[in-house]
Amino acid sequence: MESEEPIRPGTPLFLSLSLPDSDEPLEIELATVRWSQEGSVGLKTIIMGLDSRERLQSFLEENLCGDETQVASAAEEPA
Repeated sequence: MESEEPIRPGTPLFLSLSLPDSDEPLEIELATVRWSQEGSVGLKTIIMGLDSRERLQSFLEENLCGDETQVASAAEEPA
């Protein structure tokens, strides 16, 4: 994720993402900031509905040029 404002690690976020496959936003009910550096932010998904998780998984599979390791790590369930 990119941000014009710095966001501290540990900050909880609600996210509503627009994907080109649908007019309906994909929602992540709770994510936390893992790292923040020069306008970029790494997130950990904490709470996400099954429908949203499946949509995100499909979107990543179709758009990451077949790199299954990136898809698995990006859409895996939280530990």
